[in-house]
Amino acid sequence: MKNQTSNSSDPCISWGILGAGGIANKFAEATRQVDACGLVAVAGRTPGKAAAFAERHGITDAYESYEQLLARTDIDAVYVATTHNIHAECVTLALEAGKHVLCEKPFTVNAREAEALGALAKEKGLFLMEAMWTRFLPCMRQAMAWLKEGRIGEIRQLRANFSFDRPYDPQHRLYNPELAGGALLDAGIYPVSFASMVMGRQPDRILSMALTVETGVDAQSALMFDYGNTVLGVLSTGCNVRQVNRAEILGSEGMILFPETFHGATRVEVHRYSQPMMERREFPHPGGNGFTYEIEEACACIRKGLIESPDLTVQESIDLMGTLDTIRGQWGLRYPGEA
Repeated sequence: MKNQTSNSSDPCISWGILGAGGIANKFAEATRQVDACGLVAVAGRTPGKAAAFAERHGITDAYESYEQLLARTDIDAVYVATTHNIHAECVTLALEAGKHVLCEKPFTVNAREAEALGALAKEKGLFLMEAMWTRFLPCMRQAMAWLKEGRIGEIRQLRANFSFDRPYDPQHRLYNPELAGGALLDAGIYPVSFASMVMGRQPDRILSMALTVETGVDAQSALMFDYGNTVLGVLSTGCNVRQVNRAEILGSEGMILFPETFHGATRVEVHRYSQPMMERREFPHPGGNGFTYEIEEACACIRKGLIESPDLTVQESIDLMGTLDTIRGQWGLRYPGEA
């Protein structure tokens, strides 16, 4: 069943995927829930991987070269689903080929790469957005509406954490510095982007600490954000520890709570200190896949001729990468090839 927020009279946006790994599966499945959206090709550099992906998802064409896919004139936009160490390379190829781009989070490895992509997209007049699916979930939009209404008064503190436990393997992308591994870029981007959404800006001051593994990348970190002595952000992330991945926005008159799995939330609550009963809103994902909302956003922007989403601008993604750069700088963590 297609998502009912789509308009079936809209012109179809034809998509290709660069990268045939795990995250690309969610995107491919989600496209089936979005009207006027077609997935026609996939490319992967590992021999046989794209072909197997195409067969699994009923995609017509598979390539072992990104350039072959990008040469097609019938593809409007591409989803970059590669490991993030080559996001900048793949987005550049796509923009140079005249394609609109939705690039998986984190946007790039650092702010320098992100700035270059933003400038190129602007020069080409093409849409570019970081695929931070969390930002477009109905639960997040509901929370932002409650904040705008003043339901919890002045924001005093925000809390968010996202962690999971992946056994240590120095060759796995999460622990491999050659692939820009570490929990911060892979998982920490969720709470950091959440804080950016809520506050509408980056923190004035950051305090952080990390636990690293033998390869030198971070396996856990704790982050404290200071927003000018008015609001504190208390964030944590990790790839070797399990926790309840929740988020809270604490205000002078109440709180907004994402009680579990906040980054893919289907439930959000507002608690008023003066009222005994809380209000809960639930928003099940179409087909059980929350990626549908970011795809709808990208398609809608492309149809309108926009080069970025007003709800997640390219500049915000650049600024977010700058925040992650600052945090890594405090740890002395640089990846191969970084200046």
